Amino acid sequence: MTAVGTTAVAVPHTPTADVEELQQPRFLGSRRRSRVLSLTIRCAVPVLLVAVWQLASSRGWLDPDVLAPPSAVLTAAEELWRSDSSPTSWPRPGVAPVSGSRSAS
Repeated sequence: MTAVGTTAVAVPHTPTADVEELQQPRFLGSRRRSRVLSLTIRCAVPVLLVAVWQLASSRGWLDPDVLAPPSAVLTAAEELWRSDSSPTSWPRPGVAPVSGSRSAS
């Protein structure tokens, strides 16, 4: 098997049209959405995602041990809100409780 060598040749670029003749493509924002439509889409997408999540959980497509349904998440949040516990007493991720006392060695 033999390797064939290739040589790159630099060719100067010659524009075919003047810059003044170029036009902006139509798909790059020549048509703007109305504010109401934009706001509606921004609000509807998260609502639809949560609705699909709830539907998938209620149909059994998602295991509740892996991803709890939104209704269970809201119920747990409500229970935490109504309880007397404060966020400072909640367990922190990555911090293990200290038990016992340290003895000098």
